[in-house]
Amino acid sequence: MSTSNAPLFSDSDGESPWIVWKKTVGTATWIAPSSDGLGITSLEARGSIEFPNFQALWFVPRLAGHWLDGPTATDLPAQLYDFSFETVGALPIGERWILQAAIAPSFFTDSHNTGRTAFRLPGRLLAFWKYSDTLTLLGGLLYLDRDDVKAIPSAGVLWNPNEDWKFELAAPRPRIAWRFSHDDCSARWVYLVGEFGGGTWAIRRASSVNDVATLSDYRLMLGYERKWTSGRSWLVEAGYVFSRRLEYTSQLGDIDLPSTALVRLGVTF
Repeated sequence: MSTSNAPLFSDSDGESPWIVWKKTVGTATWIAPSSDGLGITSLEARGSIEFPNFQALWFVPRLAGHWLDGPTATDLPAQLYDFSFETVGALPIGERWILQAAIAPSFFTDSHNTGRTAFRLPGRLLAFWKYSDTLTLLGGLLYLDRDDVKAIPSAGVLWNPNEDWKFELAAPRPRIAWRFSHDDCSARWVYLVGEFGGGTWAIRRASSVNDVATLSDYRLMLGYERKWTSGRSWLVEAGYVFSRRLEYTSQLGDIDLPSTALVRLGVTF
């Protein structure tokens, strides 16, 4: 049985679930180590819990693990972990406007430093205006709750001029996608995508002193995705990671990291 649309709780007749696990997304990302640099292998899983009869609200639980290779110049922990539970609400206003708000209580830690600095509360507030059937404008604020960047404005366009092209030009993950092949069951897409990567984690240094580490980078990738009408999909992305930096709250061991390559695999079911 697929987890997509799997009922969590149903009415007494068993026919009308009022809450469903809509989908599961898993990704594996490898950032290649370089000379005196930092390599990272990340595994992430997230799901979507939705209410068929109340589609204005849904939940997104997420967990991730990061296994670090280096750097040799500073004592970054070998593993980092993310845990979050996002609540998303969407409010239609008239026929053209939608307001979306989200908040995600989160825990970012190396599992040794689990104090208050491990807790973060990222969120977002966005407004979408449907200009036409093919063009939507958006604007708002993304609250990242990172030590390097607390918040960033977000403004852009979602433009689908036809069924073969998608332009999703907005932070933090702008993307241009082209559907080059399709049939009755599936479609194949290629795309160019950018990302603002990294995060902030509470850690314990080799000296047994608690600290907070922030990794930041920018990413430019090419991707291929195969989508089925059932909702299943898989993807592969590869690209370049640059402007990498590691900073500590203590400022002991801050370093710039060399640029490197990235490969990512993902599945949705």
